[in-house]
Amino acid sequence: TLRADKRGLAALMVVALAATSIRLAEVDAHWAETSARTVQMREALLAVPKGAKVATVMAVAGDPSGHAELFALRHVAAFAIIDREAFAPNFFGFPFNGESVAFRPDAAALAALANKDQLMYRADQPIDWALLCSHYDTVLVIEHGRKPEVPPCAVQALRTGPGYALYALTPR
Repeated sequence: TLRADKRGLAALMVVALAATSIRLAEVDAHWAETSARTVQMREALLAVPKGAKVATVMAVAGDPSGHAELFALRHVAAFAIIDREAFAPNFFGFPFNGESVAFRPDAAALAALANKDQLMYRADQPIDWALLCSHYDTVLVIEHGRKPEVPPCAVQALRTGPGYALYALTPR
């Protein structure tokens, strides 16, 4: 048990409050940065042609589990659906995510091709560019400590910014 006089308890409370405030400020800074990145990517997605098929890929160095803000970014392609009437086979980055809901039969077949359960590609996982280039018109690559090599089918960088690039794709 902790035994202290009123001064000691007050000092302990001040230290605990200060530590909590520092941690809260750190978390707030991470989320503010993620919010700013989301706004930049939404603006970049305005370059997607109307009705295009859009994929989102995250290229991550190391283990992504320590970066909770990345999980919010994987949904950024939904803005292309809203703003550009684009087609993303679901709101969760399908076929890269296990929460897939296909909107039309030809999209459902992509799940079998991809055989992936998440959106993020770590440094030891090659990005399936053949799948992307044969089924999508554009791809948003979100870079988190890793800048992947882009294949020839990514014919044009529509928009680039800190930590992301939006490419137009041509089928192989």
